[in-house]
Amino acid sequence: MVRASQHPNQIDVLMRQAIALHQRGQIGDAESLCRQVLAVEPDHPDALYLLGLAAFQGGNLSQAVGLIRRAASLRPRN
Repeated sequence: MVRASQHPNQIDVLMRQAIALHQRGQIGDAESLCRQVLAVEPDHPDALYLLGLAAFQGGNLSQAVGLIRRAASLRPRN
């Protein structure tokens, strides 16, 4: 596996993979990739949002709200 820190555009690649995995229902794998992104870029709004969505789908509403609010605060115009 290639880590996000190894290539400048690897974060984008990891996020595209995470979104695809999430869309296929592979939530745990998507979460893992989001966490890799956040390890390199802790304020990555898309990774935070996708983790929040996964938390919501898993029934962890308080975690979901916190992650989605944090993602929204980093991208207030969207």
